[in-house]
Amino acid sequence: MEAEIGTIKSLAKAEEYFKTMMESHPERNGLDAYLSAMAGKRRKHAYFSLGYQARPDDMTLGEDELILPEVKMPDNAEGNLAREIVQKLSPLKLLNPVTPHFGIGKGTGTLVTLFGIPLDASLGNTPSYTLSLDKILALPDPDIESAGLMPEMHRKIEFIKAKLHPGNGFYIGEPDMQGPFNIAHAIAGEEILTGPFIEPEKYHRVMAKVTRVWIQILQRIREWIGPEWLYPIHKQVVRIAECSVNLVSREVYEEFILPYDLEIAETFSQPLLVHTCSDPHVFHATLDNLPDVLFTEAGFIKNAVRGWTNVDEAVKAIGGRSIVLQIGQEIYSKDDAETFIKRDLDRYEKNPRLLFGYSHMEWKNEDKAKIREVHRKCDEYWAEKYGNIAHD
Repeated sequence: MEAEIGTIKSLAKAEEYFKTMMESHPERNGLDAYLSAMAGKRRKHAYFSLGYQARPDDMTLGEDELILPEVKMPDNAEGNLAREIVQKLSPLKLLNPVTPHFGIGKGTGTLVTLFGIPLDASLGNTPSYTLSLDKILALPDPDIESAGLMPEMHRKIEFIKAKLHPGNGFYIGEPDMQGPFNIAHAIAGEEILTGPFIEPEKYHRVMAKVTRVWIQILQRIREWIGPEWLYPIHKQVVRIAECSVNLVSREVYEEFILPYDLEIAETFSQPLLVHTCSDPHVFHATLDNLPDVLFTEAGFIKNAVRGWTNVDEAVKAIGGRSIVLQIGQEIYSKDDAETFIKRDLDRYEKNPRLLFGYSHMEWKNEDKAKIREVHRKCDEYWAEKYGNIAHD
């Protein structure tokens, strides 16, 4: 990939640059990969990601082949949007896929703000404090349009729609909605874990409230974005993240959490994208109990709280169902990264509903060239084995 050097001085130029770069590198369009996997269609490119963990003590330096243009614009909404557009191409520096949509929230804490809890920016926008179950129940339901970060998200949606052009490869994505249990855990802390055993009636009332608000938020955000701008994946699925289910048993999930996931599934009548946060018991509990799961995940995560879901086990559990398996794995020095990745890529021969992502846990900034080398070799491997297969 040749370096692209220049200066961006307008939002229109940033938009043009992004469109040109995506057209020049169709093999890095992550949206195409998702749509192909969802439809069970064979694809020309692997579209896998390979990165490393950023470490504050890593003082090493690595060279980038791709130099993104500098954005010389004022520090205002238009200039910031232009910078965001250009930075969306940063994954290309490591030959990784680009996800062509704008985020509108502040990570996993976004929905917590609707319950009156501010986020602590110094701690990665995590909730500043928690509330007791009683205090949560005493709160009136929030005004969906004016509470928390909703006005800020609405303004960004309207600004993007006013300033950019649909059809140029940009979309607006939903914020990280998490899931009702994750949100309740963020709001109530450990009380949401003990509630089913100590105060089940209060627990259910809190979960019912959180789920009701969760549904209303997603409905309103989708209205604001509109079908022309909504990221195509989000048009087709509802994502539920189950990270906090790692902290409870399968039995607790099925009795005290599943009913609220089912309420979401029934309300939206769309397939589900389930983030299991690697846990095998969450993988099986959601796969066995939720209707119309379209996405789930598996892969080796060394220090996961409750273990990790073996890819072979996941493939066997899915069987012949039309479910996309997102394989996300950590790689360590004892493994040869190229061999490790190719072993997964070979699974594609029998199943086109696979997506791939890897993080080498011991590489540093100085290993950027190595990452690109592994990426290129695996891309070439894919091209030789699957690139000429008839694509649907």
